[in-house]
Amino acid sequence: MEIAKIGSWVQIHQIVLRAEKRAAHLPEDTKNVPLELWVKGFALHEGKTGDEIEIETVTGRRLKGEL
Repeated sequence: MEIAKIGSWVQIHQIVLRAEKRAAHLPEDTKNVPLELWVKGFALHEGKTGDEIEIETVTGRRLKGEL
């Protein structure tokens, strides 16, 4: 288990839409899985793998997700 320090370059993960909420017109293999988001940025606080942390991207966006 890795620990991210403040300012570390990290990647977070979010589920944007669960499979059951996806549009019906999508192909079967697409609509049966969640829509996921992976974003890289700088950790704004410490956390370990699996923790929810907030990051700041190079464009200044602040997002929360699972480390």
